[in-house]
Amino acid sequence: MENNWHYLLIVNLSQWMIPMMAIQLTNSTLTQTEQVEVQNICDCIYKLRSLGLDFYEYTYVKTLAIYQTSSKSLINQNHIDACQEHVLFLIRTSLMSHSAATYSIKFSQLIGIIQMMNHISVNGVQHIFFPSITYNVPVGKLLWELYRSKTANTTT
Repeated sequence: MENNWHYLLIVNLSQWMIPMMAIQLTNSTLTQTEQVEVQNICDCIYKLRSLGLDFYEYTYVKTLAIYQTSSKSLINQNHIDACQEHVLFLIRTSLMSHSAATYSIKFSQLIGIIQMMNHISVNGVQHIFFPSITYNVPVGKLLWELYRSKTANTTT
């Protein structure tokens, strides 16, 4: 999850309909590459919104985002693949329950959006959304440490 936090952020921005124009208006120091990154993020968000996903479907998409493969060799890839397949099955089933006629179109659009999200860099998202974080500390690491400290506080 430390490396996939930006996928969750994008899905949450879509689910909770956060206005993306605020990013473009408040951060005038964006480079050309970062402006393209903002446009890619906006495209993903608006395309996710256009699918009309319900709460459960958004939850499934977030689960897929968590299980996006990373380059760490310590991860059990077979387990990740099994989890992804199960979540894809749940998404298909959920979409089919809404409308059997359009579920395959929605499902293929959703897979396309997930593939688009794979082209959005974690460093770009960090610089766009959290420009005040410096010293090359990854936001994923900060989020992980916050989560660990919160769980440690609740267990004591």
